[in-house]
Amino acid sequence: GILRAKPFKNSAPTLAMAIDSLRRQKVTKKPIADEIESHFKKAQQPLVMKACVRYFGDMLMKDKVKMLIQWVEAPQPANVNSGTNPPAAYWKRMWEIWNEIKETVWYALETITGKDLKTKRDWEKWTQTTEAKRMGID
Repeated sequence: GILRAKPFKNSAPTLAMAIDSLRRQKVTKKPIADEIESHFKKAQQPLVMKACVRYFGDMLMKDKVKMLIQWVEAPQPANVNSGTNPPAAYWKRMWEIWNEIKETVWYALETITGKDLKTKRDWEKWTQTTEAKRMGID
């Protein structure tokens, strides 16, 4: 895809600028949106992730709401005592990423849904409402 080209491979700022350019041009073609989602899900570069979130919000991508809800609160293991958890360094890095993107996530969710909910649990409950389903969030 276009965002996997050589100039973007090792440059988070260049990739983020490309995503922001697509957002400003209002490019919403599914292959491009899917590619942007793929970059977001890699969860490696906060600069790139913020550009992805801005794209999702400004393009009013309702199909990305549930994915964004996972970043409303700091990531943490479901069971801290599980031996299958990634090491502490992983969780530290996820917290650092979350701390850099959280306000952009909150803004995108509010832009897409018109809602200003505070917790992941509240967002998850809201996605089950008739209002959310009528908006196409499922």
